[in-house]
Amino acid sequence: NGPEDSHTKRTSSAGEGQWEFSYSTIERALTLEPAILEELLNLLENEEGEEFSPLEHSHLLYVAVCNTVLQSAPRERGLDLLDRLIGVERGSRFLGSTTFRPSMPVLRLMARNSGISEVAERLEGAVDTITDDARLQDFALLFPVGEDAWLWKKIESDGNSGRELFQARALTVAGFAHDTQRAVRFLRQPTRSTFGWIENVRLRSLASAEKALAARYWFDQFVSSDDMVESWSAFRLMITCLDKRYSYWYESALRDADLTRRDPKMVFFRCNLEMTRHLIDEGWKKNIKDRFCHTKISSGIFPWMGGWTYPVEFDQELISGRRR
Repeated sequence: NGPEDSHTKRTSSAGEGQWEFSYSTIERALTLEPAILEELLNLLENEEGEEFSPLEHSHLLYVAVCNTVLQSAPRERGLDLLDRLIGVERGSRFLGSTTFRPSMPVLRLMARNSGISEVAERLEGAVDTITDDARLQDFALLFPVGEDAWLWKKIESDGNSGRELFQARALTVAGFAHDTQRAVRFLRQPTRSTFGWIENVRLRSLASAEKALAARYWFDQFVSSDDMVESWSAFRLMITCLDKRYSYWYESALRDADLTRRDPKMVFFRCNLEMTRHLIDEGWKKNIKDRFCHTKISSGIFPWMGGWTYPVEFDQELISGRRR
């Protein structure tokens, strides 16, 4: 459900394997060849005493295996494999406690199967392990429009919570969601919290959602305008509003526009494709810098509490969990 599913690329993340591939292709192959699927599952049953676990060295492959098994009843084998995939990631320290931090492919797997009640329960726990804005954005992007029922249920539940941290998380996730129209409606509602920093989070997230909404508007103006100067102007305005969401919809939007390869707009678009990708990367780096009131302490304060200006004179060892 996004750019990651459409091609193969190299990744250096040790916990996520050396290669990322098309999940749909692997899943189709496993469905057509159930004997291979069984062989892969049997490897896990016989791994006791092995020096290297298949779940660690073939992590992405077993994510695809898990998704395939979850599609058929009974789901016990799929749920058991999901629990093992969640546990592959090493525990992380936060305020002195140890929590499991599922890899992004495992979060993607759970998002795709969030309609299964048992998976949705595990997804609830996984959200609590997300403690930085970058990962929170990537999590929100796992739910495309039309497949985001669980995400919006979670946003509304956290938004109505009496806990300020949950409210802040709901507002932040809404600001990153694909459904920008719904996000804008949600974020235009005043917060119920008496804490001023929560309102700051809402306004910042509203600006993010409105900016993403504006990007799609100016893109539509770019492809639909008959005047080339107006079209070029719309493109220039669009690139000031780009974020990661753009990568998920621009290809389908171009197909809907039905432009030929020789159309001047398509030529102009292709010539500027690398520039738009660069702007998205640079914009996200700037967004991280601008959103935080203070540099994040390792295993410390939630970054999405950025509206809360906490005292500078704190005990770093206590916050990082090294001293109790």
